[in-house]
Amino acid sequence: MGVDDFRDQVEARAKLRRQLSVAEVAAHLDHRLYAQQAVEDQVPTGCALAAESGFAAVICAPPDVPQAAGLLDGSGVPVVTALEWDAPTDTAMDTAAVLEEARMLVDQGAEELMLITSKARLDDSRNSFPHQTATVVRELGRRGVRIRVIVNTERMTPTEITELAQSVGDAGAWMVQGGSLSGKRARFTELEVLRGALPPEVILKWMQPVRSLDVMLLCIAEGVGRFNADVEHIMATAELRAQSGPLVVPLPGWDY
Repeated sequence: MGVDDFRDQVEARAKLRRQLSVAEVAAHLDHRLYAQQAVEDQVPTGCALAAESGFAAVICAPPDVPQAAGLLDGSGVPVVTALEWDAPTDTAMDTAAVLEEARMLVDQGAEELMLITSKARLDDSRNSFPHQTATVVRELGRRGVRIRVIVNTERMTPTEITELAQSVGDAGAWMVQGGSLSGKRARFTELEVLRGALPPEVILKWMQPVRSLDVMLLCIAEGVGRFNADVEHIMATAELRAQSGPLVVPLPGWDY
């Protein structure tokens, strides 16, 4: 390959790279408004930051849904919470009870709801998690509510992850969040398995908080569309970096 051909190839590749604005970085971030220890004014402060920054959503515990929904009314930032928030993930979920809680939370202002699955719940022969997901999607979808599925990938094989992702994708899940609920960082291969198994329209989220903007951009290149993070740190980095040039998503197979 000659110098001119190489230069043309580099220029062609450069045009394929996706560039993000600071606002688009914010739109990839969920702002978590829950903590193991109570933080004073966490919900009001977090909602104000989310509305100002244009975050994708706020996630809060069920008791905080009414307050968060009131504070974010008209902002375009949805309120997200999990069904059976405090229930152990190794216990089965009763579909009727889940639907009752879901209706209550939507009445209080939740616009997206999360269902949590695990190896134990998948092994429960009496309750089909994909069927429960489809039931919740069908019931709440009539009210414009979107359903996320959290997949605790601990102790799950790639085959089990693939089969689950395909089944909840077919059931109508809007987003699938993969990783460990115990805090252990998910292997990148697990995210690759999830992304490969999910329909392209289903958003993939990395459960563990992303630690840097560069890692976030790399994951976006690999098909991850939503993140937990120290949102103030990520946004400060993005704003600083944007002053000297565009925020570029690397090109797989070329940049790495």
